[in-house]
Amino acid sequence: MIDIWRTVYPNESKFTWHSNTKPTIFCRLDYFLISESLCNIIDTCNIKPGFMTDHSLVELKLHNIQPERGPGYFKINNSILLDTQYQTQIKQEILNTVQNNKDANPNTLWEVIKGNIRNTTIRYTSFKQKETHKLETDTIKTIETLEKQLHQTNTNDTTDIENEITLKKQILDGIYHTHLNGIILRARAQHVEHNEKNT
Repeated sequence: MIDIWRTVYPNESKFTWHSNTKPTIFCRLDYFLISESLCNIIDTCNIKPGFMTDHSLVELKLHNIQPERGPGYFKINNSILLDTQYQTQIKQEILNTVQNNKDANPNTLWEVIKGNIRNTTIRYTSFKQKETHKLETDTIKTIETLEKQLHQTNTNDTTDIENEITLKKQILDGIYHTHLNGIILRARAQHVEHNEKNT
C-alpha cells in the first residue's frame, strides 16, 4: 500500500490539521492508502479545506468511463423559489409571454408560459451554479493561501490569520450545505421516479 498524496507530491509540504495552541502544531493526519496497481487510474489527489471539521479534506479522483446519459427529467430545486432575483425574472417572463401571445387560446398560452419558465429557470440556475463554483474556487484558494501563511509565520500572534480562515471556512460550509441539499433533492426525485423502497 502507498500513500498516494505523497507519491503525487513527493516534495510538497502540506498538512490536514493544525492545533489552536501556541505554538501551532501542524500534522498530515488524513490520507488515502491505495494499492500500487491503482496508480495508473488516479486522476487527481488534492488536500482541500474540509467541511464542518477542523481537518482538511483529502480528495482522490479516479478515471471513470461514464455511460452516455439520456435527456432525463426537468427537476427544480425548490429553494430557488425563495430567490428574489429569480422571482423577478419569472414574473417578467410571464408578463412578456402574455404580452407577446395576446391572441393565443388559454391552453396554448399556458403551455408557452410553462416552456418559457423552464428555459428561464435553466438559464438562471446555470448562471448561479457558475457563480457559486467561482466563489467556491476563490474561497478554497484563499483558505489555502492563509493556511500557508499560518504555517510560515514566525510570530505567535496569528489571531488575525486564524479569524480570517474561520470566516472563509464558514462561507465554504454554506456552499457545501447548498450542494448537500441539492444532492438530497435529486435522491428524493430519483426515489419517486423509480419507486424505490427504503431497505
